Amino acid sequence: ASKNDVANSELNLGNIYRALKKYDSAYLMIDKAAATYQELKNKSSYAEALFGLGILNVKLKKYATAKANFFEGLKTAKQVSDKYDVVKGYKHLSDLYAINKDYKNALKYHTLYTASKDSIMNAESQNKIDELQIKYGVDKKEQEIAHQKTIIKQKKKQIFYSILISILLLILAIVIIVFIIVAKRQKEKILHKENENLQKELELKNKDLVCNVSKIFAKNQVINHVARSLINSSDGFKQANQKLIKGIVNELKQNMDETGWKEFDIRFARVHENFYSELDKRFPDLTKTERKLCTMLKLGMSSKEIASISRIRPKSVNTSRSRLRKKLGLSNDARLFDFLKRL
Repeated sequence: ASKNDVANSELNLGNIYRALKKYDSAYLMIDKAAATYQELKNKSSYAEALFGLGILNVKLKKYATAKANFFEGLKTAKQVSDKYDVVKGYKHLSDLYAINKDYKNALKYHTLYTASKDSIMNAESQNKIDELQIKYGVDKKEQEIAHQKTIIKQKKKQIFYSILISILLLILAIVIIVFIIVAKRQKEKILHKENENLQKELELKNKDLVCNVSKIFAKNQVINHVARSLINSSDGFKQANQKLIKGIVNELKQNMDETGWKEFDIRFARVHENFYSELDKRFPDLTKTERKLCTMLKLGMSSKEIASISRIRPKSVNTSRSRLRKKLGLSNDARLFDFLKRL
């Protein structure tokens, strides 16, 4: 900033101090401003500063010094034809002489002041207006500061409540998540237990099926053994009875396996409701024998058990299993039991 700007700030600050009745501080500021104006030959501002010093000296009852200030200020104002400051000078001198009870000179300068005030602004009124403006400016600034403080306080409160709400929502979210996880684990535990029970129940039913099918085919073996005995002993029967016995034996052999499998299929379908339909849907080209093999393999029966029931050698069962594996599209590493268990 330039020296003139600094001096203006000092003069304004001095006037503020004067309005606040801090006369020592005001005198210091205005005196510094006057010195700078004089150095810069800014006569209009110098006159203002001199009037300011005069007013302060009047306040301090330094009337002689105040008189010198006013006359020097009036002289300087006349040099630059500043009518406003000239009017101020007349008014200040009139008031000063009146204070000192020099009514002759007070009337003289009051007359000069009155004669000049019609063409220019009344100096006294202007001084009061300036003083009010300064006070208004200070008050307005204080109001602005108070308003800003209120806004900051409100924003802090908003931030506090926002953080508080965020924390509460986070806690609520954590509680909900924990509740969901616990409920999910509990549900999984129940489902796992139910699956275990179902699996155990299925295993029991499968064992029961294996037991039943073993009984059925054991009974068939007995019937087969009886039929063979009848055939072997038929020569000892009468000629008329030999034909009848052969017919009975043939009928027993024809219906023996079909009756056993029919009874087994009924029991198996009750336990594995969708097995046959899914098997036929995915592998419609399976033969009746291959279909039976699939059923026994699903029950977890070994080749030896299957051979015993089917009245064939275990080697033949293994051959049938290999053939079935190819038809089902399984590799050599895949287990038939695991595949059929999923159907």
